[in-house]
Amino acid sequence: MGYLKLLRYSVALDCFKSALLDPQASINSESLNGFLDKCKKLEFLSRTGTFDISEWVVNGFRGKSPELAEYIGAVEIKKSEISGRGLFATKNIDCGTLLLVTKAIATERGILPQSNNDDLAENAKLVMWKDLINKVLKSAIQCRKTHHLICTLSMGEDEDALQVPDISLYRPEAEESSFSDEKLDMGKILSILDVNSLVEDAISAKVLGKNSDYHGVGLWVLASFINHSCNPNARRLHIGDYLIVHASRDVKAGEEITFAYFDMLFATEQSEGNGEDLGFSV
Repeated sequence: MGYLKLLRYSVALDCFKSALLDPQASINSESLNGFLDKCKKLEFLSRTGTFDISEWVVNGFRGKSPELAEYIGAVEIKKSEISGRGLFATKNIDCGTLLLVTKAIATERGILPQSNNDDLAENAKLVMWKDLINKVLKSAIQCRKTHHLICTLSMGEDEDALQVPDISLYRPEAEESSFSDEKLDMGKILSILDVNSLVEDAISAKVLGKNSDYHGVGLWVLASFINHSCNPNARRLHIGDYLIVHASRDVKAGEEITFAYFDMLFATEQSEGNGEDLGFSV
C-alpha cells in the first residue's frame, strides 16, 4: 500500500502480483485482487491519460470523486521569457487536450466566515495557511522524493540562476533512490510555499464536486511551473486533491503553457479592477 500512496503505480502492481503468489501472504486473495485491479487501472490512466469523468459530471458530481492518477502529457520544463522557468509544449496540441494531472503535496480547505468583518475571514485564512505549512513539512519529512521535488520550485529570487529540472523527475515511476537525502530547510520551504501555493477557486480554474463549496489552497509541484499570460492557452480543474490542466486553445510545439491573469469574460469594471490589482494600467 505504501507504493500506491506514493503514486508508484507500476511498483505497487509488481508488489501485489508477488504477494498474490506468496502462500504466506497475510492479506487474503480477494483483497489482493482488489488492489491489483486498482493498480492496473491507475497505471493505465497514468500511462495513457484516458480519463473519463463524464458519468460523474452527468450525475451532478454526486457521490465519491472519480479515481484519478498522475499523468504528464506532451510538456517539458524550459527557461521562460515570461519569468524563470515554464512548462512548454513538445508538439502541436489541439484545444481541449489533456496536458497534465497532478496530485497536491498537501491541501487545506475550509468555509470562510460570511461576514462584513474582513478580519474574521483573514484570521480563518491564516489558520488554513498554518495547517497547510504543517502538512507540507510532514510530507517533505516522510518522503525524500517529495522533499526534493518541492525544493526544485522557485523561492521568488535569482530566477535566472535556477536549474531546469528534467520532466522525468515528476513522473510517478521516478525512483526515490535517485533523489538525494537533503536536510530540511524550514525557511526555504516557507518561501517556496509563499510563491507557489495555489488557491483552488481562482481565475482560470474550476472546482468540481463537493470541494466547490470550500475555500481551498494547496501545493501542486508541476503546476507551479506554469506562468501567467495576457494570451493564455490553458485552464485548470480541481477534482479532490488533483489538479487537471487542459489546453484552452490550439498550442504550437515549443509554445509556453500559460494561465490567464484574470477572466476576460468578467464585466469590464471587474476586469479593470483585477488588472489594477495585478499592476496593469487599464
